[in-house]
Amino acid sequence: MGKPPHESLDIAKPQFSQLELCEAAGIPMPTANNWISTGALRPAPVGIRSIRKPRLFSVITIYEAKVTAELVKWLGARTPPLTAAAIARRTTAKGHNWYLSIPRDLAMGNSPLDVFAIVFWSDQCRDWAAWVDLPSDDILRINLKTIAEKRGEPRLAERPILVLPVGRYFVAVYKICQAFVEASPKAGDAADVESRIRSR
Repeated sequence: MGKPPHESLDIAKPQFSQLELCEAAGIPMPTANNWISTGALRPAPVGIRSIRKPRLFSVITIYEAKVTAELVKWLGARTPPLTAAAIARRTTAKGHNWYLSIPRDLAMGNSPLDVFAIVFWSDQCRDWAAWVDLPSDDILRINLKTIAEKRGEPRLAERPILVLPVGRYFVAVYKICQAFVEASPKAGDAADVESRIRSR
């Protein structure tokens, strides 16, 4: 008999500590602290005040932190973390639901769809923007003219772009977060989050 399917995580539930976020997103603790202070990284609100209470993060927020780190690395120092974080959040904004099937696919032992984000400068927004796309027959065909036409930005096709494998980023973050939960002796218990925070 095969291995039983994993129980899916609630990807929107704030249940991971800042230390776990740093490990899953691959960023140092001082970087996370700086991003929180500038608003690039947003812990979940805890009651009325978050002071003296542990910062908690969801799988989605950790994924966005990982994408932010990749954007900062590839776009360079001229792109501040706050801008990179805004781009990262656009890949999971309203209208983008590509990541919602990933927990189910992984739980059933299936390979999630490979999803990519095409990052470019938008004249329309006067800011960086992201276009999420799927490969066809395992080949990602980027038709910038089509994207430009749909967005009403004819000059877009002339600009350089950055392509990020966001689907793989999300899967990597999800698997690490799932391992955190499954390694806890109280996995599934209401006190699991507090138990993990104390033990790390």
